[in-house]
Amino acid sequence: MKGCIERFLCSFFQVFGAYIEEINIVGSKVTGLVKYDDNSGEQYFLWNMPDIHLVEKGTEVLDCLFTGKLISGDKLTVSRIDLINNLIDHGWNESEVTETIDFLFRIRINMTDDGKETDCFFIHW
Repeated sequence: MKGCIERFLCSFFQVFGAYIEEINIVGSKVTGLVKYDDNSGEQYFLWNMPDIHLVEKGTEVLDCLFTGKLISGDKLTVSRIDLINNLIDHGWNESEVTETIDFLFRIRINMTDDGKETDCFFIHW
């Protein structure tokens, strides 16, 4: 399961122009460090994972958004209905799509500075 979580976070941080430099997973707590592709800095993070049964599908959606250029920074550039229809056209069922999209939009990965939670990474419309 660790590999699945790492893959998900790689896809998640990719949309922010960042990559994982280090990661630690203990139970449902994930901590680590991301560095930005443009060498503008680094950011420690903390994610208290929810139920992870949607991580694999979430990775697929994130990859679709990124490769399809349907996301700019943390904001989707496609409507919810267009995204749903796009995924359904690629063989997903409607409840699977809705559940996965809702999962992605609930995610808040906290930024930590000097051991304190400051801001967070998230995706929105």
